Amino acid sequence: MLRTLVLSIVLLGPAAAEGPTVVDLCKVLATPAKYAGAEITVRATIRSSMHGTYLSQAGCDEVLFMALPAEIPNRKGGPEVERDSSFKAFELARSDYRPDAPRFTASFTGELEYAKHGKGFGYYGRNKTRLVVRKVADVDQQPVGQAENEPAAVKATFCDLAQHPEQYMGKMVEVRASVAGNDLWIDDFAQKAACPSWMGVILVLPEQVMPKADFDVVRDDPFRQLFDDLRKRMNVQATFEGRFEAVYTWTNHKQVWIGEGREKSKGFGKKGQYGGRIVLRRVSDILARPVPRR
Repeated sequence: MLRTLVLSIVLLGPAAAEGPTVVDLCKVLATPAKYAGAEITVRATIRSSMHGTYLSQAGCDEVLFMALPAEIPNRKGGPEVERDSSFKAFELARSDYRPDAPRFTASFTGELEYAKHGKGFGYYGRNKTRLVVRKVADVDQQPVGQAENEPAAVKATFCDLAQHPEQYMGKMVEVRASVAGNDLWIDDFAQKAACPSWMGVILVLPEQVMPKADFDVVRDDPFRQLFDDLRKRMNVQATFEGRFEAVYTWTNHKQVWIGEGREKSKGFGKKGQYGGRIVLRRVSDILARPVPRR
């Protein structure tokens, strides 16, 4: 009998420790308390910014802030990061902040932390959840615009949009601008060369247009910072990416309707005072300054 018991221990060994729970990222974001303190694995695409790295998934309204153990002050114990080829590829990808940076998707394993009360994590403690990543695996990396039918944005100036709106209609554009009004009117006040045309442009979110846009806005740290800074009544300049739509422009002080714009819409905004709009997909490179005192 003793011999049988010894043989069983040798064959079976001690009880195997359970591996990390593989869970959908949207589910983690919806019910973070359920996974707090647990080691989980999520499949996600990274969104990098100067203020941190976030994990996103199509269909999720939020993003998950992530950090490495070495990046957390006064953290003691816990597993170290597996620094293999997948992790090295991740390190390169997260340091690339360009809007057209290669898309990086992988499986991320780590401990989920949840700050239900008090200060959160990351930039100004704005994130209530944080995944402390120890392993990156199953990497799938490809350029943005070639994954999940997400088109790359075309860089343009406000003068380009006002002078040649038909060239950009319905396309993803990327513009540098300042927020000029409470209704998210944007303009390029830094434009040096005089432009013969002008167009009032406002920002709208995908869920605010009818029919609803077939893409979601990336609700990452720059997105939150934009609205936080606007609530503080600061002067905000940023790079905005989204779908451009227009019904009229102004040239030589005359209103010029675009295509069937007059029949389809009086304009954008509550009173139709804007000839164009950008359905926002992403915001980046925010520069906020206090409003000068008079």
